[in-house]
Amino acid sequence: MSKRKNPNYKLKIKLLQEVRLKCPFCDFSDASKLEHHHIDRNPSNTVFENLISVCPNCHSKIEAGEISNEQVLKTKTILNTNSKFFNEKGYTFDNFRIHYDRVGIFKKGMTIKEIYTILPKNQIKKSITYGEHGGEDLYDSYKIYDSNGEHILTLESSEKGNLNDEIKLITIHSSRFHTLSKVRIGTSISEVMLYENIKEFEPDIEFIHFKIDWISAICSINKKQLKNGWWNELLKKIELKSENLNVKIDSISIFW
Repeated sequence: MSKRKNPNYKLKIKLLQEVRLKCPFCDFSDASKLEHHHIDRNPSNTVFENLISVCPNCHSKIEAGEISNEQVLKTKTILNTNSKFFNEKGYTFDNFRIHYDRVGIFKKGMTIKEIYTILPKNQIKKSITYGEHGGEDLYDSYKIYDSNGEHILTLESSEKGNLNDEIKLITIHSSRFHTLSKVRIGTSISEVMLYENIKEFEPDIEFIHFKIDWISAICSINKKQLKNGWWNELLKKIELKSENLNVKIDSISIFW
């Protein structure tokens, strides 16, 4: 029997993009659990044309013959045709889950170079970001757009001009991204407190911030939303009373 060869990370991303992060036979949509079936049943033939991403249940059905090889081949052909069309038109995001090590299709440890292998260049806008020390610490920033032109994320590295540098910061701009507990842009403090342990709030000039440790995130709220009485001058700390618990998250930044 041939030795099984699993697809590398770059190939897995391409396969998941082809099925648009869903099982093509049943629309199972947890992309993290999709498996990669070898169409010719040769586990060492791990090339894009011989692989298709499916859910564990449909994978078992294929192996048992309940889903025929003819169906698999036909589905792969349709997916490949549609994938080429979508790649020409742009990548349509449909995975918006925030995990501790992943935001949608972007995984912790992913390099800038890998981003360019997933998304068409017209959905990535690069710029140079200046750090705290003027021209001394420059690094690259990448605005990510959906296929309809919406700015949904900004990715930052720690170096300028290094495509092999890993993503260090993700700033979320779209309310479609959310945690399992439904924390997202637009979620109120009272809703967040139902699921997350918020230890303290920290102010700066325009915003107050709080941390969600398990996803290494800082959530920010514009002070303009707050009513009087949120600052305890005696204790020099923020105290959000009932009239301010309905203020909503304006931005979420995730640090890797």
